[in-house]
Amino acid sequence: MTELFVKILNMSITASYLILAVLLLRILAKRIPQKYICLLWVLAAIRLVVPFELESTVSLIPSGRTVTKEIMTDYVPQIDSGIATIDSRVNAAMTNAGAATAASANPMQIYMGILSIIWVAGIAVMLLLCVISYVRLDYRLVNAKPQQGRIYRCDEITTPFVLGIFKPKIYLPSSIDEEFDYVVAHEEVHIRRFDHVTKPLAYLILMLHWFNPLVWIGFIMYCRDVELACDERVVREMSVEERKEYASALLNCSVKQSVLSICPLTFGEIGVRSRISKVLHFNKPTKAILAVTAAITAVIVICFMTNPSSLATSGIKLDENMEQAVVDGLLSEKYDGDGPIECSVEGHVVLGTEEKDAVTKVYAIVSTAKYGFFDDKFLERGDSTETPAVIHLTKDNGKYHFQKIMYPDGGTAYERALKEMFPENLYEKALHSEDYSQQLDVQRKAYVKAYLDKIGSKAEVGKFDDYNRSNNLVFSDFPIQALELLWEKYSDYDTLLGSGERLIDGVRHVYQVSTDGKRTITYHHYLKDSNKTLEKSIVTIFTKGKKAYIDCLQEGARDSEHYEIALKDDYVYQRQ
Repeated sequence: MTELFVKILNMSITASYLILAVLLLRILAKRIPQKYICLLWVLAAIRLVVPFELESTVSLIPSGRTVTKEIMTDYVPQIDSGIATIDSRVNAAMTNAGAATAASANPMQIYMGILSIIWVAGIAVMLLLCVISYVRLDYRLVNAKPQQGRIYRCDEITTPFVLGIFKPKIYLPSSIDEEFDYVVAHEEVHIRRFDHVTKPLAYLILMLHWFNPLVWIGFIMYCRDVELACDERVVREMSVEERKEYASALLNCSVKQSVLSICPLTFGEIGVRSRISKVLHFNKPTKAILAVTAAITAVIVICFMTNPSSLATSGIKLDENMEQAVVDGLLSEKYDGDGPIECSVEGHVVLGTEEKDAVTKVYAIVSTAKYGFFDDKFLERGDSTETPAVIHLTKDNGKYHFQKIMYPDGGTAYERALKEMFPENLYEKALHSEDYSQQLDVQRKAYVKAYLDKIGSKAEVGKFDDYNRSNNLVFSDFPIQALELLWEKYSDYDTLLGSGERLIDGVRHVYQVSTDGKRTITYHHYLKDSNKTLEKSIVTIFTKGKKAYIDCLQEGARDSEHYEIALKDDYVYQRQ
């Protein structure tokens, strides 16, 4: 429940920027048709309930994740609103409140648990009030009498409204007479616009975000704009005299009522004075106004319906000399795995730098990988996961040189290691290194593409771990002890059935492993361009009792090599 509250809290914060933008637009752009303002309120509602992952370099949202679930477990809990002043004050307040302690229970975990309970309690209260309101209204409508179609008359109400979701009905006070046509026209527009559906949904969203004052303001303004949009649609074909009569109907049906009710949609409920003014001064929007409205809507969608892009905001740019030293260091990392390696790739995002005692520390999120050809595919080997790292550089005669790279220890000490390695202002970014995966992936792919273009290859690119693992000799019927002997003897070959490639002195060598699936494994080393065979060995394996007998015959040799292996865990083998 606490994690859900944190997610709702983040969505509420990011949606608040869109709500502020819509409120500002309502003040500055009064000639925009109200139906478009209502559309923007729908976008705000989507922002409040859908956890957005879309990113944009022009997003005006300072941070897509102000509060993380780690705030309950972090040794130094912090928020990241994207606004430095707010972050510093809130983080300092949390520290002073005793959140950063060495106690076994983090106080923030308790605080967030309490806030989650209060949040759920608030939802329950609002839901209860909604049910009570609906039941009371339904009781007053017991004696409502049908007039025509879905129109009903009732003595117990004082203003017209629409009630119902699947089968909406229009309820009118019995006293309405001269205003009948205008009132019904207005309520029919509500139904055609599905306002009888969207307003209850808006109230449900308000229930989820009841703790956010801006959501309350947005709900109230949305209710006003819905009524204004209906007025615009009703009066757009009316003459001046008809508009005056419509305005008179608004005034006669006006009633003071709470705008926070989930139901119903009432004719004279909200902002009657402003509605009368707009009705009397209504003008059809020109093409220019519609074009400006479309442009403004597009800008708001791009800037406020997306989160800030890590590609644009996460890294800092180094000078060319320092950048090259970082790249050289990352590409020089050793590969401890098996298989042919032909190309090293890297990606990095620099979070900050620090120069001290002739050593420059580069704080970064890095990702490295090795590529090689296998079965004519260019496959990534090893783990390219994004990782926080501190790269140490030295400077000699004005030129930077790579010294070493340090990674945090894994396991339970990971977060503590990050705090020790990274400055406080970079810790949160280092902790969420996964946020940079997209940028690092782009950088790695650029290396791969450049290399393949350089050698004129159009090979399919993929990951070795995704390759068909059923081709591994481990899954054959051959004894594992025999295979381990062969892997040591034929160490240039892969453990997978297929053809691995190595580039040696500019010449491409192919190391092929094949089997009949029964008793024979063939190791074939040849040159790719000329198909010239350099080595070909046929290995025959058979077992008897608890022993395996291996015969290795190299093509062109007169004698074969024989091995006998005991089939047990601690085996030894000897050449006969």
